[in-house]
Amino acid sequence: MRPVADGDVLRNAGSKNTRDDTKSTDKKWFEFETPMNTQWRHSIPEVKRILDEEGLAGLHAALSSEPRTRWISELLAQVKRVLSKGKSEIILVLGFCPLDDKMLDLDRPTCRTIKVASGLEMPDGPPVILLDLRKDCIRRHLVSDGKETDGCMPMGAEEEKAFLPHLAFEIYLITQIFELDVSSVIGFSDT
Repeated sequence: MRPVADGDVLRNAGSKNTRDDTKSTDKKWFEFETPMNTQWRHSIPEVKRILDEEGLAGLHAALSSEPRTRWISELLAQVKRVLSKGKSEIILVLGFCPLDDKMLDLDRPTCRTIKVASGLEMPDGPPVILLDLRKDCIRRHLVSDGKETDGCMPMGAEEEKAFLPHLAFEIYLITQIFELDVSSVIGFSDT
């Protein structure tokens, strides 16, 4: 391991898609006007009520009428894919896909994270479900010198704390509603 001199901070070494949030903006994650912050951040009791009263069709309709995020909408498409293969066991991948406004599609990967996740599937093995830990992308909200930037802020404690209940609800849907068995869990990010 390389010795670190006092004051030498190794932040996001080797990642071109991540910005040092202390240099890119003085805004904090929860100040960005994203779908998760403006619409979905405190919505778990409401979506649970919709699921209980109206079922999956009601949940899907509610999600379709609100601002798009990576939360649940991408999960439902992946569950449909798993069920169409006649499988009941999955590999759960917890990761980050840095591409904004691209639907997660394990059959047609658009970024390295999805390519690696889809590579975990074997023809006779369980399919993969990839849950994006960053539920919506803030890159389009980061502005540097008057232009939008390609980078994302590092994920901090505030964002992780806000998304943990949403991740738990997704896992609840996978295991309790769709009754899929999770054979293994892998955490991976290659931004």
